[in-house]
Amino acid sequence: MEYHEYEEEEFEENVPHKFYETKWPHPKLRKNRPTGKDEALVWFMEFYQDDIAQHVDVKKLNKRNRFVRVKVRGKFRCHQCKKGWKSNMAWLSFDMKSQEVSRMYGQKCNNCKNFYSKPFPFFYSEHHRKFDGTTPWRDIITKAIDLFVKKQAHSTDFNDREDDVAEDVEADENWNTVIEDSGEGPHDTELCQMCQYLRRPCVRQRKRN
Repeated sequence: MEYHEYEEEEFEENVPHKFYETKWPHPKLRKNRPTGKDEALVWFMEFYQDDIAQHVDVKKLNKRNRFVRVKVRGKFRCHQCKKGWKSNMAWLSFDMKSQEVSRMYGQKCNNCKNFYSKPFPFFYSEHHRKFDGTTPWRDIITKAIDLFVKKQAHSTDFNDREDDVAEDVEADENWNTVIEDSGEGPHDTELCQMCQYLRRPCVRQRKRN
């Protein structure tokens, strides 16, 4: 079941109104470490608890299977030179057992190249008055749940730190081809914290038949 493909009406009428005005993740991370359960992740996991329970007992998760990473469209700004850019290759890590955003992976400015800037906060939906074209938090959370359930169903395919991101790759032959305002264009692996963590490009093309 594709959680991120549910019709919005299934949950939007029940979503707390404050979600629409909140910047996400919430509570925000401190020094890139969680400070509490993400309120939206808690709400959506409760909303889908019966469906999730058909595939996994969250309380019995081991360390290997409790984490998922989600590729998103994020916005960045260099703290040194103030240059801003968007990227379709931004990454967030979720601890699904603790229901926390465990880490936000950064990118380096291609001018300064001195340190990793973390993504700007996300908006719950594209209807926010200041929406900046990044992935809506609603979609990020439902994608995290979808990947989490798939991971339990295919746990033998997730045997190392690479494989939990391999399934989140669109069949896009232009993945390596970033225009600063749109998020499209070349993805420089030297500037991507996820690429450096994995020691390979963070996105791999699926082979086409």
